[in-house]
Amino acid sequence: MPLFRLCLGLLAAMVILPGAALALCDGADALPDHVIALVDRRAEPDPAAGRIATLAGPTLARLGLTPLYIDAAASLPDDLDMTRIAGVLSWFDGPVPRPDVLAEWMNANEAACGAALPTLVLGDAGGPALWQRLGTDGRRATILHDGAARSLTVQARWLGADAPLSVPPGPVDAPRLPPGATPLATLRGPDGLPRALGFETGTRTWVSDRIVRAADGRGAVLWLADPDSLFSRLAPAGPHPVPDLSVAQGRRIGLAILDPDGWTRRGAATGLASLGPPAHDLAADWAAAANGAPLTFAWPAPGALQADGPAGSAAQEAAGTLSALPGVRTLPLSEGGWLGDPDTPRLRVGSPATTPWDAPPRLDALEVRPLAGPPGFADPTGLHTRAATVTDTAAPTPVAPDVLLVRASDFLTFSGRSGATSGLAQTTGPERTPMDATSYAEWLETTRETRILPDGPLRWRVTRPGGPGTLRIDAAGALALDVADSSGVLGARRFGASLFLALDPASTKAVISLAESRDGAAARFTPGDISLIEAGPRLSDLRRTACAVVVTISGSAPGATRWSIAGEAPRARIDGAPVPMERDEDGWRVDVPDSRAAPVTLEIDAGCAE
Repeated sequence: MPLFRLCLGLLAAMVILPGAALALCDGADALPDHVIALVDRRAEPDPAAGRIATLAGPTLARLGLTPLYIDAAASLPDDLDMTRIAGVLSWFDGPVPRPDVLAEWMNANEAACGAALPTLVLGDAGGPALWQRLGTDGRRATILHDGAARSLTVQARWLGADAPLSVPPGPVDAPRLPPGATPLATLRGPDGLPRALGFETGTRTWVSDRIVRAADGRGAVLWLADPDSLFSRLAPAGPHPVPDLSVAQGRRIGLAILDPDGWTRRGAATGLASLGPPAHDLAADWAAAANGAPLTFAWPAPGALQADGPAGSAAQEAAGTLSALPGVRTLPLSEGGWLGDPDTPRLRVGSPATTPWDAPPRLDALEVRPLAGPPGFADPTGLHTRAATVTDTAAPTPVAPDVLLVRASDFLTFSGRSGATSGLAQTTGPERTPMDATSYAEWLETTRETRILPDGPLRWRVTRPGGPGTLRIDAAGALALDVADSSGVLGARRFGASLFLALDPASTKAVISLAESRDGAAARFTPGDISLIEAGPRLSDLRRTACAVVVTISGSAPGATRWSIAGEAPRARIDGAPVPMERDEDGWRVDVPDSRAAPVTLEIDAGCAE
């Protein structure tokens, strides 16, 4: 029976998710979660700072895919676990060494997979043999373009530029369209025949770098193509769950990080004192006002503070006092550590990888959106601007939490102090689940081990080692969690067009089942069903009966939980004692007490058993 069930699930993937059928290699026990990212380290010595990481990384992360960087200019590995590979991505500026060897290696990987791997080639294919894999001749690709926009034809579904696309005059790599290929963009050549700037042939897609991106006058990179349309070619088709990094138990995750940049500086002198207050005192007051909310203090490595004498001693003492506050976790600033250059914030989670497969999820500058905007009039730190942006954003960023990054020097102005205070209130407020960076890293360590296997139409089996986790289904439409047919799931919540599913931390296995919901609810119920919408306290070990649920709450400060209940007269008890429930337009609210000293048990009865 288990073997029959597995075969049925894989067959459903082929019928319902054609993209997934292409990506499932022989022996795969779950949907693949990596893409082979071919790079040329002669041109990009650090792949983590290259184009694929910075420009494609956020979209790949949203699709649940992690780049596995392989240097096309070096020896190629021959022991890849192809069951975890969803496809191949390359983005070269020109030919790579030994393109014929690379082409043979890619063909061998497809043979080992037992299926044609989706391949997305951006820019130069890398050499004649690699052009031939695309069915065209790259040696005769370059033409002289006169700049006339009338000769350019683009498929809008792939290229989402708001303004009409134009290619500047000059030499352009535009090969002839391979026989049977679907054009994505074409350009009329000097001979009047169409030349391709992008095409799709079978499982392989090529798009010219000239229509993928452009630089504005400030040097910023602008997407001409629609990155979702491009990179989703490597992911399963149709709605499917992927691990999410931004929401926990139905609430957006908030990280507050204090950077000691400017720690020893002082504010302007006042009429009562020849020296203004030091930044470290103001920062310590701000951290103390957090009342134990999780806060990451990015204190530098020992000896990194450049301040001697009484001022240096006072700064060190202030750092020690702040580090000892409840809720504060200290992570040092160092090369390859948790935070990078303060001007280009980078949050790294987990330890350095020993092998490519051990690489933990990492959030780079483009993926972590610090809660600090560009300086402006009456907002020199930019904190107010960014705070307003996050407040007005209905849906979370799928690849990262909301990150408040405050520098000690921000406290030296009234605007900076005000912005830091309002930003902290957002990050640690009732709409978010606050975490420190260490806890977030531990959370991701469990998330990255998630394995998802199709188990029928709109149904998946999920295995993981435990710990809190969230799955996200993009473009969910009218789909909702089928509570009765799912297990190991606390509940569901909808943000925008995405459906977020909270997994039960106590369960190592889960079944996700979706069904149509006409009223737009996040979950579909039968009488007596109960589903979590959101919770600040940590919930686990949810047990369902025909008309009730029992769940354990532990290690949390007092807070609120909100539930969807298919019943008109529900009742709640905490450790056996009745507690009030309040109904609003979003569901039923139950407040729970402090569980840091000892776990408490919450029981909710839908009121349908009598």
